Amino acid sequence: ALEVITHSSNIGATKIAERLEAQTWWEYLHAFGFGQKTGIDLPGEVSGNLRPWRRWARVALATHAFGHGFSVTTLQLATAFAALANGGFLLEPFVVREVRDETGRPVEVRRPRVLRRVISKEAAKRVLSVLEVVVASGTGKNAQVPGFRVAGKTGTAMRFDQETGRYEHERPVVSFVGVVPVNRPELVIAVELNEPVGQATGGTMAAPVFREIAASSLHSRRVP
Repeated sequence: ALEVITHSSNIGATKIAERLEAQTWWEYLHAFGFGQKTGIDLPGEVSGNLRPWRRWARVALATHAFGHGFSVTTLQLATAFAALANGGFLLEPFVVREVRDETGRPVEVRRPRVLRRVISKEAAKRVLSVLEVVVASGTGKNAQVPGFRVAGKTGTAMRFDQETGRYEHERPVVSFVGVVPVNRPELVIAVELNEPVGQATGGTMAAPVFREIAASSLHSRRVP
């Protein structure tokens, strides 16, 4: 799990957090799955760290709005975006869908399980429309997939050093998380690159990786 802070201050996010206030802001972060394990069928999962809102410092409400002060995993980010793609429902992720015996007969089949509704279908649709603009004309242009509508968000962050208690400008973490196609979601893809070389941002390095994965995956799934 990485504790990160966005490189540029996000005034808009801070204003939204201030309107919601600390308790409501924490409730939404928690509802989207941050600060807790997703329950995926893999060993070694960590929960990240999201402190109870009553323990937040006065500045925490503003800094939490742009990623400072709590830690998340890439899987948690993907699961949260999947809630947007699923009309506001948070689902439990899994890797193994089916287990068969030596004759090929299914002995265990896992189905998608809804954990809870996080936001309304209308709210999820509105957020995706905003994230679609990020790809169409914002920092996520390099995530565009010809023939498909893409919604997503870039991330350019600094790694938190537990020993020094400081954020390291020289060791960035860049990311892009996206949904495609927006009108009928098939895929949620989360790309995270640790300590890339050069003047790296989520838009210049992670978004193109998303584009390549999405294009080949949509083709293999025969999505028109």
